Amino acid sequence: MSRVNSRNKGANGERQFAAHLRELGFQARRGQQHAGGPDSPDVVTSLDNIHFEVKFGYPKDVLDLGTKAMEEAIDQARREQPNGSRFFVVWKPRGTRRWRYTTEGDIQATYCFRDDQEESNFLNITNRSQNKD
Repeated sequence: MSRVNSRNKGANGERQFAAHLRELGFQARRGQQHAGGPDSPDVVTSLDNIHFEVKFGYPKDVLDLGTKAMEEAIDQARREQPNGSRFFVVWKPRGTRRWRYTTEGDIQATYCFRDDQEESNFLNITNRSQNKD
C-alpha cells in the first residue's frame, strides 16, 4: 500500500472513531495531524486526560495483544500521550463493524464495543481516568 493510501486510510479511521465517540455522547473530532505527539492527537475529545491512538483497516490478527504491530501502537501511544493522561489504542479490524480497544493497567486486555455492557465498561474506564488526581 502506498504511503498516501495508508495516510488516507488512517484519516478515515480517525474520522470514523470520532463519529463513534459522538454516538456515545462525547464531543469528538479528528485532530490536526502534523508531527505526532501530545499537540496533535488522532482524535480530540471532551474526555479530559484521555489520549486515543487510532489504528484502522488492519487484518483482524495483526493487532492482537503480543503482536509486534500492537507493541508498536502501544509505544506510539506512550510517546504521544500528554503527561498525566491515560492512553487507549483503538482499532477496527478490516471487515468488522466493531471498534476494539486496549489500554495499560493492572491487566492489559482487549475489549470490543460489542454490546451495551462493553460500551458501559469503556465509559467506566474513561470516567475513572478523568477523575484521577
